[in-house]
Amino acid sequence: MANRIMGITVEIGGDTTKLQTAKVVYVRNRNKRKEYLCLISTDVNLDENEIIRVYGKRWDIEVFFKVCKSYLKRPFQVLCKR
Repeated sequence: MANRIMGITVEIGGDTTKLQTAKVVYVRNRNKRKEYLCLISTDVNLDENEIIRVYGKRWDIEVFFKVCKSYLKRPFQVLCKR
């Protein structure tokens, strides 16, 4: 599991009438102890470890798309229906 530094709940937004509650999780880089990553989730019901896990899965998808684009040598787009 990632070395979590801290998780806090904050209010974000520019207009005080349209504030959004979010959870911010700070994660320390395993290889470079002085570096950290800041993850933000608007689902404040998720615990910090779940936010880290979901971000990891999302990052794997982003890397997959980047590899596909580099192999195809053209823009790559996936359309999904819900």
